[in-house]
Amino acid sequence: MKKKDGKAERKGYFCVRFTEKEREYLDEKAAEAGLTAGEYLRRSMRGKQFDYVVHKQVNDLIYEVHRIGNNINQIAHNANCGYYNESESRRLLANMKILTDLVGKAAAKIGDM
Repeated sequence: MKKKDGKAERKGYFCVRFTEKEREYLDEKAAEAGLTAGEYLRRSMRGKQFDYVVHKQVNDLIYEVHRIGNNINQIAHNANCGYYNESESRRLLANMKILTDLVGKAAAKIGDM
């Protein structure tokens, strides 16, 4: 059965005992990957070739793109209110196009991995 967000509902439960060092190692590896311990184990179990360093970098990139998007929305609002002259507006649009192209290229590279 799927939840509202489209993900499969997890009903199975499996208890595993770790030594203190094993648990520390698991938590460390999961943190490096930017994942919870459970998600790290599930991905490892499925044998997925997963570059955890790249995953962390992608998450950082997504965060930054969200922040930039927020700034762009504020700039667009100010431009629509007439706070910028014509040349400033053209320059802002050109910079936004450059940013959009760079994000598109980064997304394409990530998709090719």
